[in-house]
Formats: sequence, C-alpha cells, structure tokens
Amino acid sequence: MKGNRFALIQLITGILILVVCQAWYTQATPPNINWLLLPTTKLVALFTGADYYFQSDIGYIFDQPHIAIGITCSGFTFLMICITMLYFQFNKYYTKWYIKLFFLLFVIIISYPITLLMNCARILSGILGQRIGDLLLEPKPHLILHQCIGLLVYFICLIIIHKLAINYFSKNQPNEQSTTT
Repeated sequence: MKGNRFALIQLITGILILVVCQAWYTQATPPNINWLLLPTTKLVALFTGADYYFQSDIGYIFDQPHIAIGITCSGFTFLMICITMLYFQFNKYYTKWYIKLFFLLFVIIISYPITLLMNCARILSGILGQRIGDLLLEPKPHLILHQCIGLLVYFICLIIIHKLAINYFSKNQPNEQSTTT
C-alpha cells in the first residue's frame, strides 16, 4: 500500500512539473530558451558550414540554407518527453526515494545532450528534405514535408533511446536491496 501511494505521489508530481514546464514554454522567448537554441544552432552550423546570427524575436537565422531555429525548433518538447519516458519507464527498478531522486537527476542530465543531438539530426534531415522537396514538389516551401520529417526523426530517436535503455536495464538490473515489504 505504501509503495502504491508513493508511486501515485510521484506520478502527480511528475504531471504537475510537466504542466508547469509546458506553461513556461508557451510563454518563452528565444532568449529564455537559448540554453537549447544556441548549442543546437552551433551543431547545425558545424555540419552545414553556414553562418548564423541571433534575432531576439525569432531565434538563430541562417542565410544559407534559409532557415530559422526558433522556439518551435528548440527541442524542448522532446526533452520533456525523453525525461518522462526514461524516468517513469525505469524508476521501477529502484525502491528507495533518494535513489529515485538521483536517477531523476541522471535522466535530466543525460536527456539534455540526447535532445541536442536529436534536434540537430531533425533539423539537418529537414534541410535535406527541403532540398529534395524543392527539386521534386511544388509549391514551395513544403511545410507538411518538414513536419513529417521532424516527427519521423523524433519517433525514431525515442524508439532507439527506449530500446537502448531496455537493453541496458535488462543486462544491468540494479541490485538495490529494498527495505520495504
């Protein structure tokens, strides 16, 4: 009974944190979310070799390819999904509250670079898809193609992350001795 109550408290707390984070995100401006935008932009620039500049009401703008990395491209929603998926899927292996808290901190820390890499892959795939669309499709720009590529990359990344985590936990199940009955 005590374990079920603690799980319910965890779930409610997690949902409240997600709601607060999403509420903040809907009001965020590019300078507020620069902790995601700037590293993502630098990674995209590294792969494209393109120059960029910051515009506070839009985000980072690349002249060639003609793209903007703004709030909707920040990866914030993916970060929240990644943290939630990893934490709630695998915290069941731990029984002590302080280990669950440490695991949450670990999940947050590991989800940040995962989000940056995934977001870079999504943006680069979108650029490639846009170039292919420019050659094959009319009219330009191809917003639906851009969104479909983004969703596909998101889902593929989430599936890969989940499979890797399942493989890790199936081989390395935590050996925590529970003191609760």
